[in-house]
Amino acid sequence: TSGRRWSIGRSLASMRSGQYWPALQRTVDEARRRCVQLGNDVGPLETENPLVSVLVPVFDAAEHLHECLDSVVHQTYRNIEILAIDDGSRDGSLAILRQFAAQDRRLRVLVNKRNCGVGDSVNQLWREAQGVYVVRVDADDICTPDRIERQAAFLRAQPDTVIVGGQVEIIDPDGRTIGIKRFPLAHDELRDMLFTAMPIQQAASMINRTLLPPSEVLYVHAERTAEEVDLYFRLLRYGKFANLDEVTYKYRMLDRSLSHQDAKATFWRTVAARRRAIRVHHYRPTPQAWMVHFLQIAAVSVLPRSLVMPVYDVLRPLALRLIGGAR
Repeated sequence: TSGRRWSIGRSLASMRSGQYWPALQRTVDEARRRCVQLGNDVGPLETENPLVSVLVPVFDAAEHLHECLDSVVHQTYRNIEILAIDDGSRDGSLAILRQFAAQDRRLRVLVNKRNCGVGDSVNQLWREAQGVYVVRVDADDICTPDRIERQAAFLRAQPDTVIVGGQVEIIDPDGRTIGIKRFPLAHDELRDMLFTAMPIQQAASMINRTLLPPSEVLYVHAERTAEEVDLYFRLLRYGKFANLDEVTYKYRMLDRSLSHQDAKATFWRTVAARRRAIRVHHYRPTPQAWMVHFLQIAAVSVLPRSLVMPVYDVLRPLALRLIGGAR
């Protein structure tokens, strides 16, 4: 018996120091995460308040981070975990995160020693999340007080919906309202819209994680902009899309937004994701969507970079009417 114990101990030591240990550790970590998820599937989904994970990627957002975190910790829906990651900030964002974490035990802070980009950062948070439902909040923006309560109630009532968003209020850097971004409500309209524009504001959405396989990550290609385009095409495989009719999110319009800094690069990444969706996910655009798609390519090809976003904002309502998604 003592010889067998010595042999087993030697084998385990060999595995720990060899090439098999990392793979074994990943398997154990995934099994542990899945056990938590299965517990949520059986327990919290049968209650009125399943756990919701809130993911907050942060990079140099100190100016507006207090307001963002305040809107999260004061949600009317209380059963949340808040996972924030500082992605190599240089402006004191990490100190603000730690200050909030010291005051609210629901907030846990992760730290990247160098800037990894929003895709990689959110993927890290996704792997840590234990909630039945998952939302992402951008560090410059604001959630309405009942955003999580409304969206969680909708997903409980519509269990075949994989993602639900809402209407979005546009605010300036000082928080003043400058517009409303309207989205269709029904799945068919949102599906058709996806080939020409985002049908759901990413940071205004909530994902029903129980409809996804355990191995699914949010961002496969981890782009620094337009990362949600590929995600939405993949989510179509797992359930329906929806938007609430109420404003659930306040999006702060900032010149330093990555998608605004190089709108042309963002658009060409979007086009690549559309083509990949047709080739890999067998997405079939409508004839109207094809027409808008080619018109977008023609316009972006000739417009100077500085005019791409202003022209898009003007033409977006017209494009939605053309593809049948107008409200």
